[in-house]
Amino acid sequence: MHAAIGSGVTPHAAAILRRWGRIWIGVVVAAMLGFTLVRLATGGDRLQDWESVVWPGALLALALGGVMALRFEGLGGAWLALVAVVGGVALAAHFGPVIGAIPVVAVIPASVFFVLAWRRVRSPRAVFVYFVVMGVVLGAGGYTAYAAYDAVFGPSHPESATPAPQPSPVQWMWSGAADTGGFTVVAAVDATGPVMLRVADELDDQWVQAATATPDEHGIVRLVVAGLAPGSSYRYVIETSLGRGPEGSTATFPEGAADVTIAFSSCARRGSNGAVFDAIRSSTPDLYIVTGDLFYGDIGPDDPEAFRAAYEEALTQPAQAALYRSVPIAYVWDDHDFSQNDGDASAASRPAAMAVYRDNVPHYPLQGIDAPIFQAFTIGRVRVIITDTRSGRDPAGSMLGGEQLAWLEDELSRSVGEFPFVLWVNPDPWIATPAPGADHWGGFPDERRRLAELIEQLRFPGFLMLSGDAHMLAIDNGSHNTYGGGGPGFPVFHAGALDRPGSLKGGPYSEGALPGGGQFGVIEVIDDGHDLQVRLTGRGWDGREVMTWSFTVPEGPA
Repeated sequence: MHAAIGSGVTPHAAAILRRWGRIWIGVVVAAMLGFTLVRLATGGDRLQDWESVVWPGALLALALGGVMALRFEGLGGAWLALVAVVGGVALAAHFGPVIGAIPVVAVIPASVFFVLAWRRVRSPRAVFVYFVVMGVVLGAGGYTAYAAYDAVFGPSHPESATPAPQPSPVQWMWSGAADTGGFTVVAAVDATGPVMLRVADELDDQWVQAATATPDEHGIVRLVVAGLAPGSSYRYVIETSLGRGPEGSTATFPEGAADVTIAFSSCARRGSNGAVFDAIRSSTPDLYIVTGDLFYGDIGPDDPEAFRAAYEEALTQPAQAALYRSVPIAYVWDDHDFSQNDGDASAASRPAAMAVYRDNVPHYPLQGIDAPIFQAFTIGRVRVIITDTRSGRDPAGSMLGGEQLAWLEDELSRSVGEFPFVLWVNPDPWIATPAPGADHWGGFPDERRRLAELIEQLRFPGFLMLSGDAHMLAIDNGSHNTYGGGGPGFPVFHAGALDRPGSLKGGPYSEGALPGGGQFGVIEVIDDGHDLQVRLTGRGWDGREVMTWSFTVPEGPA
């Protein structure tokens, strides 16, 4: 009688609840076991370090709760609830609230079944105390999970002290698509009428009208400047009917033999304001290349507004905004700013990503509204070729897709007789063991071999691949790049992560690999019109050089 008063659950009902709880958690554990085995078997070196611990750990935690509940229903139910909340908080912080709800929805029913069955043999006071204690434990567990997540996935290095610009009608702006005679500025403005771009030589106080355009329905304006002097630095400002924006600076590219400094990196957490962006700016590059994951948006649906919001969040962070206002950029996406992890041409987000990129980024000429965002340009005597390894990828056979592969082969063939030094910007790891379905070039060994053989046959005087994706600094001198004729190939330089936890992918790399956040790479080309001296440096958020390697490009065409 006392038990019935305490809970209102009859022995028969408790037995049913207990049985359903066991069935439910058994199904969840079996599903988690299958997911873990598939993830570990097919993930290969796509797995970040934390993933190889999290998936087996989550499985063991669930299995432990199920075993505990066989004998101690209350304790097992409480443990399962804790696992659900901790897992939900961690996933929500990393992937958003929808994904974070999955472990809660999957596990809490089993927890409730066990707790209700346990209540049958407990007094009202004991039940009250139990739920109070469980609430405190769950709250503390959720707080701890979020704090632990923030320690791992939050800022990877100190925040920047760069002040935000004063409020103005210009929300954000950046320059790019630079050449020897001009550049493009793309901005978001709070204005409906025409806006004007004024430009002045760096050493001249006289502003001249350079371009005028009207913002689109989203407030985005594209201003194209031409007729400037090669190899010159300029200041610019955007004027609207509501006032001026902050001052920016950029430059035209030199023509012919000239010293060139290029900075590059990849992989910034969403909303990053890390000091690494200040360090990149302090390296005074002539060009900054983003080799993917400008932001970790992980946007799944075809939602242009979500992409516009992600760009705005990145471009308005004080440190990022200051960098993008001070140097011309070239940018190609990877998976997390194109769609979700390991995204390819089948991603539902593809149409939105393609459209918003074309509107919001100062890019070089593209092939069409539905073509991958491959592009090429020249700075000094360096030819830069950028490929898109996401929007054209067919997981069954091609990393680049037919259209882009044909373009790349043609671009390589035409470049060899014209430029002494070629940079191929390829976001994903090139040096990797063949593995079907892998999210690197090892998953496409035939296409990799085809390109490696072509590059070997063309015999470039100087050739270098720049890559991102992996959260590490790594340099290989070509000794591990043996996919052409079997001998040493071209060198490869990875730089990342801007502001994400470290990971190692691919390799080995002759000069080593250093995982971590707050990192970027710099390529310095000294060109006196004869040989080109090339120095690669991997740097930290404080500007320290932590990895170096140099080589010489023999005299090539002028």
